[in-house]
Amino acid sequence: MWKLFVVPVLLLACGACAFTNPDNTPLVTWSGEALGGSEAATVTKVATAPLAVTLGIVDVFVVHPASVVDDAGADAHEWLWEAPVRGAATRSFLFLPRVALTPVVFTASWIARALFNLPPHGAEEAQPTTEERERRLRALHERAAELRRQLEAVEARIEEAQDS
Repeated sequence: MWKLFVVPVLLLACGACAFTNPDNTPLVTWSGEALGGSEAATVTKVATAPLAVTLGIVDVFVVHPASVVDDAGADAHEWLWEAPVRGAATRSFLFLPRVALTPVVFTASWIARALFNLPPHGAEEAQPTTEERERRLRALHERAAELRRQLEAVEARIEEAQDS
């Protein structure tokens, strides 16, 4: 029974894996472009499959994990060391726990960043364009108007029910 649960969870987790983002596999992306990309002949794709598999393994197990070490370090520093602590006594009391937790937090962040497609440390969401904001605002106004119409219909039904 548990297998019926584990398989879908693993399939869903693969959708957020680091290797699904071409930015996280630079060797595979570079070799694919160098060998003709999606327009390459089938023979070329078959002939270069061993190279692609090898580069994919190197990307997934060496290049990408090495490229997220700095982000994991920045996460550990931000989460443990940048938190404001008032008073010298409190800072002194928290020093050893912070030192002890730093490798744990760093390792957890590094493993999560190596396995999953997480944004770089400090990355901010792209701000929507003016057109996008206006489109969202129009959609909200339309939704509000629809809700007003529904509310008026419900109020009318309530009045009819009270009159009868």
